[in-house]
Amino acid sequence: MTASASSSKREPKDPREIRAVLEEYFRGLLSVLGEPRAQIEWLGEGRRSFKLNLQGVEALRQADLKAIDALAYLAEIAVLRKTGVAVRITLDVNRQRERHLQELRQMARRWAEEVLLEGRPMELEPMEAQERKAIHEALSSVEGVRTYSRGRGKNRRVVIEPVSAEVRPDEGEDDKEQDRQGE
Repeated sequence: MTASASSSKREPKDPREIRAVLEEYFRGLLSVLGEPRAQIEWLGEGRRSFKLNLQGVEALRQADLKAIDALAYLAEIAVLRKTGVAVRITLDVNRQRERHLQELRQMARRWAEEVLLEGRPMELEPMEAQERKAIHEALSSVEGVRTYSRGRGKNRRVVIEPVSAEVRPDEGEDDKEQDRQGE
C-alpha cells in the first residue's frame, strides 16, 4: 500500500475534517443545481453522524424524502472515498423532513384519540424507522394507549392500541428492541 493510499484510509482527527468534506460536496451540489446562495445549516453532529439542512434550495422544493435520503447516501459515499471513514448523514432540504415529522406527530395524536374512542387497535401503513420513532415518541406520554411495531423490513409498521387491549401474540420483545435501535 502506498503512503497516499494508507493516508486516505485513516481515521479523521476530529469531525471538522468530515464537515469540511461535506461542505465542499454540498457546495458543489448547490452550484450544479444553480443554487449558490442556498445555505447549509448544521443541525447536529457526532464523531460519525451529521445532521444538516440545505435552506433556500428551490430546485429541490418538491423532492420527496426518499430523493433527499438518496442525496445523503451519495454524500456518505463521497465522505468514505475522501476520508476512508463511514458516516451517517441525515439531510433535510428547506426543513421539509422536520415539517413532515411534526405533521406525523400531530396525526399520531389524532389517531390515539380515535383508538381511545373506538376502543380498538389501529395498525398504520408501513413506514421508515424515523417516522415510526416519531410516532412512538409522540404517543409515549398519552395515557390510555401504547404503541409497538410489527413486521419486518419495508413492511414494518406501528400499531396503536388501547392499554386495556391484550398483548398481541406476535408482539415480541424483539419488535420493541428493533424499534429502539431504529430498524
